[in-house]
Amino acid sequence: MKADQYTTLVDSSIRRKVVEGTIPIIVRIPFKAEDKYTLYNASRNEYLPILLQSSIQDFLADVEQQPTALAFFINDQPIKWCWPIGVIFDALHNGSLPMEITLGVNVNDVKFQPYENEESIKNFHIQQLKESVYLRFKTIQPIRKLEVGLIPPLWEAHAQTKLEDYEKVYNPLVITDEDWDCVPIHWYFGNGRRYTDAILTLTEGKLTTVGDGVKIFFNEREIDQQQEKLVVLKDGKIEENKFVVIIQGVTVPLDTPLLWLALNMSGSDMFLHIVVRPADDLLITI
Repeated sequence: MKADQYTTLVDSSIRRKVVEGTIPIIVRIPFKAEDKYTLYNASRNEYLPILLQSSIQDFLADVEQQPTALAFFINDQPIKWCWPIGVIFDALHNGSLPMEITLGVNVNDVKFQPYENEESIKNFHIQQLKESVYLRFKTIQPIRKLEVGLIPPLWEAHAQTKLEDYEKVYNPLVITDEDWDCVPIHWYFGNGRRYTDAILTLTEGKLTTVGDGVKIFFNEREIDQQQEKLVVLKDGKIEENKFVVIIQGVTVPLDTPLLWLALNMSGSDMFLHIVVRPADDLLITI
């Protein structure tokens, strides 16, 4: 497909909601009074350590021995800093607003992916971006075509909440004359796990749908659905009423083409972040 053909699949109203949508967050710090908290309005693409820098400094000031790993909790459940905030909300939260997060330290031998500073998080994000480009086109030429000076703006705009400024930086990676071979996906299912796939945009000559992707995801992995208390695929057939697929806070129909979703609802790392949750979970779509 040519660039103008991909452009016809872009829905600006959807992209605006994705890029400009925010999530209110309350951050509580142990050792502080219950009524002491900080309120943030977060981009869905932001990372917690970047957003919460002032709260982290307040927390560390009250800790006698500096922790080797900082932790973030929702309802006493540890969460990973390397997940974008929107994914944390979609995958782990009950849907009520604002989302409440508590700062803490590494306890009970829970393993956290460590980060050192903003530079390490930036490098992580850019590496994710490069991986998604390669999985999509099976080449990194679109990144090589960018001038070296344009790489920093990819980080600076990752949490941009104005669509026009966001697209100015990211469209050269999204709308190109390179054929989309695959849709790069991060799946979130079960006990805080993230799985990565590159699923072909076409299946038997037709656009691959979310439902097709769900089948591929489960058929290619040995996942104990009973242990996760959510059966999505049984005897090769999808249990449609048992689960929901959530992307950028929206419950997505299973017949939606993955290519359309990737063009309109990918994160700023250019991965499509797909959360699979029980249908009876309390969720509020935003």
